[in-house]
Formats: sequence, structure tokens, C-alpha cells
Amino acid sequence: EQITDKVITTVTRLQEIAQKRGQSTGQLALAWVLRHTAVTSVIIGARNVEQLKENMETLNHLSFTDDEIKKIEEILEISLDDSMAYLDLVNCILIKRLMFQ
Repeated sequence: EQITDKVITTVTRLQEIAQKRGQSTGQLALAWVLRHTAVTSVIIGARNVEQLKENMETLNHLSFTDDEIKKIEEILEISLDDSMAYLDLVNCILIKRLMFQ
């Protein structure tokens, strides 16, 4: 019931942005969350060393262009200051991992 057509569309569109950035969608989500000024750390929940390494690669590409920010905000239907949107993005990524693993 959490995997709706809207969630699938959202994840697919976010995957396209992540690919253009040379990142996985998980890395995109981590970078997005880390850019929020209220966030001081992120619990990544890696289940194995490979996932930990992939998540750590996020640190090599944290910045977003203005165009990327605009596109992500449009996809998530949010404004720049919408704190809940950060959780929405992470939820989309978690659902994606459940769907494709």
C-alpha cells in the first residue's frame, strides 16, 4: 500500500537525476538530507561493507546545482524550506530498495 504509482514515478525521476550526477539514488538522498542546515548527522543503516562504501562515496559529491535543486523540489512537490521533504525523499529511496532488492 506504500508503493503507489506516484511513488514509483517519483523514484524513477529521482533515479534519472542521480544517474546524471554519477550517483546512486541512495547517494542522492544522503546528499540531499545532508544539505539541510538542521541535519548534523545521518544514520545510514548499511547492512554490509559494500553498502557502507557506497554511502561513503556520497561525501565526494554533496553539492547540487540550482537546476538540480529545482528539479528535485518539483519532483517532491516541495519548497526549499520544507523539512518533511527530506524525509519524503528518504522514504522513496527506502521503498525503492525494497522493490528492487
